[in-house]
Amino acid sequence: MLHRPTLFAVPAPVLQAVLGEMAGDVLGSARVLPTRLLESGFRFAFPEIEGAIRAAL
Repeated sequence: MLHRPTLFAVPAPVLQAVLGEMAGDVLGSARVLPTRLLESGFRFAFPEIEGAIRAAL
């Protein structure tokens, strides 16, 4: 997304050992859509996460 290399790679088993049950939250992903907000006419200041990250940096 930011087109930057990661500083270091951490194998999934290491994260699972360190984070326990929370490792699934870090390693997993989900496609989530704000359907109700969009249907109600809500407009996001940053429709894409990349714009929000760039503004924060």
